[in-house]
Amino acid sequence: MNNMVDSKSRFKIIKLPLVLIGLLFLANPMVGLIDLLPDFVGYFLLIVGLDGIKRLNGDVEYGVSKLKFLCGISGVFFVIMFFTFKMDSSWNLTLTFSYMALTLILGLGACRDIFGGIDYLTDRHGSDGFPSVFEPLLMTRIYLFVKCGLVVLPKLYALVEVEAADKLAVERDYSTILATEKYAVAVCLLFSLGIAVAWLKYVFKYCLALKKDKGLNEKLFNLYCADYSKEGTPINFFNINFGSGLILISHIFVYDFVLDTVHFLPEFISVLLSLIGVTLIRKYISVKGILKYSAFPFIFQIVIFFYRNNFIENVILESWDITVNHLVISALLALGYIVSTYLYFSKIHEVTSSAYESMFGKKLTEIYEWGDVFFFIAIACGGANIICPLWRPYFVAVMIVSLFIAVFHFTKIYTGFENNQ
Repeated sequence: MNNMVDSKSRFKIIKLPLVLIGLLFLANPMVGLIDLLPDFVGYFLLIVGLDGIKRLNGDVEYGVSKLKFLCGISGVFFVIMFFTFKMDSSWNLTLTFSYMALTLILGLGACRDIFGGIDYLTDRHGSDGFPSVFEPLLMTRIYLFVKCGLVVLPKLYALVEVEAADKLAVERDYSTILATEKYAVAVCLLFSLGIAVAWLKYVFKYCLALKKDKGLNEKLFNLYCADYSKEGTPINFFNINFGSGLILISHIFVYDFVLDTVHFLPEFISVLLSLIGVTLIRKYISVKGILKYSAFPFIFQIVIFFYRNNFIENVILESWDITVNHLVISALLALGYIVSTYLYFSKIHEVTSSAYESMFGKKLTEIYEWGDVFFFIAIACGGANIICPLWRPYFVAVMIVSLFIAVFHFTKIYTGFENNQ
């Protein structure tokens, strides 16, 4: 019973602080390149904040899936704008219009699904005096239309000004026309801020009502635990997804491909990423001994990183001054690297597969064991590459194939387990 009470105090069906901060990022007006609070961060925070409640209603889940698309599209647009920004560019106008069109289509669908799903849950499990969803839903729709329009209009105005200026006669004074561009931007910015404040007022009020309704939160928590709990502790799927993803990605850093003296993916990052992933899922796995296992591969990988970059590449491959001592040192480092790295990741695969089997009913023991076989072959080729760089092409070829097969097996451990619920 105490476990349930403690879990309830730490796990929230709706992570309201993240949702509110995410809304602030989305309320930030964007005119041209002025986007101090990037939208993709806001979408990401909403996705995390709604991760619990989306499992209680299909509509909310559909809405969150649309937010994921918006998060990716917004992130790509944010990067592209740094390389293509120019107010009077037709390409920039086309890009912005396309982005705003997608934002409008996906955003309207997301707010309809999310508000509709939450409204269904509050009608069924909330108090009689719970506020209507009509006002926040209406204001969200209005804000989306206004924001998208006000982002496109200044760019369109600037482009029209330039086109008109090119056609004016020489004796015409068109400097005053071009000077009005900044006023158009200012007006759009102020109007967008006003609409954003009005929108946030209604949405924040609705979100706070969700927080204050203790009866609603109690019922939603019990519904969640009925399907998604481990011994009374609610499963935090976002932590499991994100932590498992970091563990999976960390395998790519175990060994990378060295071109001359360039080292793209240092091996020791694999240990750091995997430890962060283990920390996120520590409530659901047995972490006993993992930190001890991580110390040796981290030390060997750090040493090998400097040894290879300052010796293998610069001494052996340039001067070919290879001695017995060099070979002995390389062999010892490679052996320590292979054994410690393999034991560490094998331990992680063992505890995570065992925990996920008990939680989600997937048979993962055979999967992780086959993955470990190919993983050992991959890191063994990496170690051999350190000892004998002359045969690098052959070792790298075997390593690539083996690592690909190993990661393919590990994806069955660290992805897709939610489908078994």
